[in-house]
Formats: sequence, C-alpha cells, structure tokens
Amino acid sequence: MKCCEGADIKVPILRHDMQQEEWTAIAYILVNGFKTVNYFPVQICKACFEDALFGVPYANLVDAFFRFVPKTDRVALEKAFNHFQDSDLGDLIDVLETYDCKKYPSQDNIKNIIQEIAHKEIIQQPKFVTDCWKSVFQTRLHWNQETLSKMYLEMCPTVNKILKSLTFPESLDLKGQVTAGYLKKIC
Repeated sequence: MKCCEGADIKVPILRHDMQQEEWTAIAYILVNGFKTVNYFPVQICKACFEDALFGVPYANLVDAFFRFVPKTDRVALEKAFNHFQDSDLGDLIDVLETYDCKKYPSQDNIKNIIQEIAHKEIIQQPKFVTDCWKSVFQTRLHWNQETLSKMYLEMCPTVNKILKSLTFPESLDLKGQVTAGYLKKIC
C-alpha cells in the first residue's frame, strides 16, 4: 500500500516513479489476484474502483472522505458537518487548510465545502490512476455496481468473520481447549 494514503480507507496517490505503464500493470495484478485467489484490496476506497469500473462513483463521497482522513480531522469535520454551531471554528479552519480549502466556512456552506473537498481527495486526485485501471477492469472484470458492493460487504474483515474463520486442531491441551471454547462463545 505504498501507492496509497488514508486512515481507515486508502486512496491511490500519484508518484513520480509510477507512470501509466506501472499503474496499468497494477490493474492486471489486481484482476489476476482476484481471479486466481479471490483477493481484492477492499481497503482501497470503493469509489475509486467504481470510477474505474463504471466511470462514476456511486459511493457516498463524504462518508468515504471521513474514513480517509486522520481521526483528529474526522472529529472536527464530522462535528462541523452535523452541528456546525458546536464546532471549534479555529480547529475547523486548520483542518480545512490542510485540504487547500479556499472558502471561509459557515453554517450555510460547510456541507458543500466538505462535499467539494471529498470529491477532490477521493475522485480527482487519484483520477490518473483510475483512468489507467479503467481499460483493464472494464475488459477483464464484468461486474456491475451490485456485484462490487456485495464483494465489499463479504470481503471486508469484521471481528465476527475472523472469529468464525478460526479452526482448531482436534487434540489441544487444556489451555488450548479453554481458549478455543472462549473464542467459539464470542462468535
């Protein structure tokens, strides 16, 4: 993931040493990884894959942006988005400046400002990358929006999915049996 950045979800970033040939090769690797071992990097923002597959993102970009930014920025942005009057204007302006915001935030424009920044960070910045992936994905992955959404739901790890996937050998010592029993109860 050295070609991506973000907190909870990742977005591809431009690098001087990655040109069209390298990004196209990565698309082939992603497709091959999915077709051979059913691996797909669901930690990469779904909107980026939607842009590459369908030419338009369907995912909620503001929600994706909140998961993309560091937690400290997320707290300030979510507070301003949901309850502007309760937010610390100085902290909010500092966070917005991080994303090159050129507008002064107010209760009337904060939602629009965050939507614009989300679009810039999630769609516009990685656009070169998603354009490089487009021809490979569209010719080799015959997915629709429902297929991609279902895959994200199924492949995103959760505590329950991980615990349910645990298997234990038949012969365990007493400590192992106690631990296995405890983990099975959690599921």
